[in-house]
Amino acid sequence: MLCRLACRIAIPALLIGCATFAQAETAAGAEQWESSAWWLNRAVDYARKIEDAEARSHANYNLAYVLADKGDFDRALEAASEVIGPQVRVYAFGRIAKLAHEHEGKATCDKALQIARETAIPAQNISADAHMVRLYFELDRSDEAAAFAAALPGGPQKRYAYQVVADELAKEGRIDEAIAVVHDHKPATARDSGYASIAKACAETSRFDRAIELAEKVEKVKSRDAAYDYIAEKLICAERLTEGKAIALRIQDERKRFERLAHHLSASVKREQEAKSIDDAMAEAATREEKIAVGMLKLDELIEEREIEKAEALIVSLVKIVEDSPREPRVSKFGTFDDSLEIAKIKAGYLKTARLLKEAGDEAGAKDRVAKAIAAVEAVTSPSLGRVLLSSELVRSQAALGDREGAQASASLFETDLMLSNATSDVAAACILSGQVSQGMELAQDVVKQPNCAYGARRVATALIHVERFDKLAEYLPLVPDTGHDVRAFRGIAQELVKSGNVRRLDPLLANHPSDAARTQACLGAYDQLRAK
Repeated sequence: MLCRLACRIAIPALLIGCATFAQAETAAGAEQWESSAWWLNRAVDYARKIEDAEARSHANYNLAYVLADKGDFDRALEAASEVIGPQVRVYAFGRIAKLAHEHEGKATCDKALQIARETAIPAQNISADAHMVRLYFELDRSDEAAAFAAALPGGPQKRYAYQVVADELAKEGRIDEAIAVVHDHKPATARDSGYASIAKACAETSRFDRAIELAEKVEKVKSRDAAYDYIAEKLICAERLTEGKAIALRIQDERKRFERLAHHLSASVKREQEAKSIDDAMAEAATREEKIAVGMLKLDELIEEREIEKAEALIVSLVKIVEDSPREPRVSKFGTFDDSLEIAKIKAGYLKTARLLKEAGDEAGAKDRVAKAIAAVEAVTSPSLGRVLLSSELVRSQAALGDREGAQASASLFETDLMLSNATSDVAAACILSGQVSQGMELAQDVVKQPNCAYGARRVATALIHVERFDKLAEYLPLVPDTGHDVRAFRGIAQELVKSGNVRRLDPLLANHPSDAARTQACLGAYDQLRAK
């Protein structure tokens, strides 16, 4: 009898105790999930478990930056020591040196700087060399910058490092010393480009009089034009428009001169005080480049005012300007830029009028305008970054208009896996956000099959978070690659979870994920977002 009575008392007490414990555990979990430090410590722990050397290096590179920013230099040095690529290793230790210097940690600064130097000198990597030179100047150690350049192997690597030394001296106002460095360490045939580089450095720090003086002494037209173009750009950006235009007129290359003058005219419209009206600027525009630059500003104004008929008339007139004043194709590292690309950029305005027509209930009109934009993009035959960007805009517009099939067809215009993945993710996300989750997830499978899918994977995951389909998110995350740059997707996805108030969802998602590299990045993402609050 006493035993049964005891049980009647003990069992409810035990249940109450269990409930209290569970509540306490939940409260403790919630408190931890809101702690940026807790997530950072987990990132460090996960990084130590990564077996693949390259993946471990990538994770520790990110950790070195985060820990150094936090002032945790011991763990930052430990993380940086795991970084194996010479260039990124220099960046990691350089970051530690810079932040330790700011925190008056001379010993740590010296140690990190020495390791970065020892890594850079034999690496034969000009980016690492330039980084070291600039770092020495940031740390007020210009003498060591020159000594570093002197210690490098001869040839282009050494000459480039000395050019960076000269540029940094010029930025500090030590222009005569900069000129002496170029004179002493560059061959006579390369000094023109060296002086032009110093002129640009002067312009970057608003020493415009010296910049112009140096540019005037450059003999080679190409180098002198490059200097004048940069000086004009900086003057225009500083709202010294009259001076900027005067320097732009000195540029001998016709296309470059026209483009900089178009920049000047656009700036005169956008200027906050004493702004020129767009209509006045259009009347003043003399060259094709000026007319198009200002015309595109007018087009945006008309779209904002929902003046569809006037906007489309302007598109027609701008296309005619291009057709009446043809230009030779221009080739750069970003591809070929020709008149067909210029026309396609103008006709992309039809995507904006399509949106307005769709909002007004004119479905047929919207489809007609999209078709015009598609035809213009398809007419661009030369590969270029401009064509890729236009194709991406086309896909996003079609997806936003609800034309899933059309968006998928436009995605086929891409030549690169990266842009195809991005375009497909835009369509997938649009489907998910419109309630067509199954169709969106079908497309999402294709996104992660392509290399360089970090943006696309994050885009899909963000859409799933937005519609609160965490079940589908849990299924999707293990499909996202955890190697190379693709692993960055997990950092971004975690940031989206925290931003949307769903940090509690992250822990169980990580518990079911097989990759420590992915877990590391996700914990860093949670840390980033919580610290930013």
